Amino acid sequence: MSRVQVVITVPKRVFKTAVARNRIKRQIREAFRLNKDALLQKLTESDQHISLMLGYIAKEPLPYAEIAAGVEKMIRKFPGK
Repeated sequence: MSRVQVVITVPKRVFKTAVARNRIKRQIREAFRLNKDALLQKLTESDQHISLMLGYIAKEPLPYAEIAAGVEKMIRKFPGK
């Protein structure tokens, strides 16, 4: 079993088209994929498994750089051992 399970949500109320919602989810998924090694290292050291639910709350699509910075910040703040 994987140490991390991730669910990503983008509200249909704000982003009406599936294309817009899927693009944001792909960007978040890619940012997480590129930064998950640090999180996995923390979880391995403390022998933990987690489930994360990431909700996109911005009212407009953000550039990938801002999404990636937010994911990095979340992983950095995650408590380790």
